[in-house]
Amino acid sequence: MKKQVREFNLKLLNTLFKAKKSQAGFTLNELILGSIAGIVVIGGTIVGLSSLLSSNEVAQAETRARKETSRALDFILSEAQTAFSISNDPLNDLNVELPVLSGPSDLEPILALTIPGLQDAARPTIDDPEIIYYIGSTPNNLWKGPKMIHRWGPVIDREGQYTDTWELVALTDQISDDVPVGNVSCHDNQTEISSTPSSGNIGGFFACIDNTGRIANINLVRDVFSESSNFSADAYTAETVAYARANDVPPPPPPPPPAPVPPVVGPENQVFINPPEDTPITIEILGEAIQCSSGNPDSRIPVDVDVSIRVDNQTVLQPTTIENGSFSYTAPAGQTTEIIIGAEGFPGRIPNPSLRCGTNGGTRTPARRIVTNSTETNDRNVISLTNGSTAPDVRGWGGQQDAVEFIRDFLTPNGDTIILEDNQVITLFELFSTTPTSSSFDLQDTVLLLTVGDNSNSN
Repeated sequence: MKKQVREFNLKLLNTLFKAKKSQAGFTLNELILGSIAGIVVIGGTIVGLSSLLSSNEVAQAETRARKETSRALDFILSEAQTAFSISNDPLNDLNVELPVLSGPSDLEPILALTIPGLQDAARPTIDDPEIIYYIGSTPNNLWKGPKMIHRWGPVIDREGQYTDTWELVALTDQISDDVPVGNVSCHDNQTEISSTPSSGNIGGFFACIDNTGRIANINLVRDVFSESSNFSADAYTAETVAYARANDVPPPPPPPPPAPVPPVVGPENQVFINPPEDTPITIEILGEAIQCSSGNPDSRIPVDVDVSIRVDNQTVLQPTTIENGSFSYTAPAGQTTEIIIGAEGFPGRIPNPSLRCGTNGGTRTPARRIVTNSTETNDRNVISLTNGSTAPDVRGWGGQQDAVEFIRDFLTPNGDTIILEDNQVITLFELFSTTPTSSSFDLQDTVLLLTVGDNSNSN
């Protein structure tokens, strides 16, 4: 029995000893090896994660650069497509009344777009002011440099329409300033428009404009920066071609012609003008009514009307008969032109000799030839009418038309006042009678209209 108890105790002690031994901790060597292994694993994880984050940040920066560059080029392209022309010499083509811009001092114009119909309330005298895209420094620390694109142009309202308020705004930043000059390559028929080179480099916004001013190759080089560090990737380069498509829009209308030069009627009813530029003169025969026998149109007397011209007291045109009812001449600028009109009736040309009348066997009218600058003939045989003159109150002899019948289109509704443009004169001749109280003194033997300059809106 004692032997059995002793064996049991030995087995119990052996079991307890083994259990205690199995519950012992790691040795120092085991702990050091474990720590080293953990550090290696954690370090590799950190390096891998850092590399992944860095690659992701670069990708995001490049994506952002592409998007912002694309938006900027799309905006410029949309405006260029509505332009009538793109200047290939913006420094010299800009409107001289361009206001002082409240922006960086180093702004240089690259694109100048002429879009028909634009107006600037601050510059009302400028027709079709240009929208201008500049390259220059950033205005403040809110923008990333080294350069950026600035737009000078009209504000666009919520409906997408141009207003007449103009301002300088920042379009996009992070534009490079170290593009080698040799990287710009324009064709032979194009003009390079870029910023002033510095150390052999230009800014990353430049263009090649063709000689017609209709096509522009626009280039934009943008630096790529990360958001959280100064890390920069390779610059992003983009190019687009802009076409000025406003072909169907006519150029601005020419300035209105200068105001007509009013002629001056001389003391002998000759007409003087001194125009500031070469000016056309036209003389139109409004009508004639002179005959030998009362109530007999077969006795109508043929009339010759001639014109002579003196410029600065020198005769430049001898008396020239008016053919087909009208005459034209161009008065030279800055010189005094005198227009002299002569008229004479020839009863001798009446086919039936028995109907002829007048002097010298019926060959000439009694008043003979009337000339507007001659003092040898009675000046009462010629009268000149201008705007506001009183209409002649005489009746046609022998049933002929009254004088006012020939100038009906130039009378007020009541028929007593002349309505003419300031550059017009009506001249009436009496070729038969020399006595104003005579019934044959009817002032409609020849009626003329003289116009100085263009009178498309006249009566």
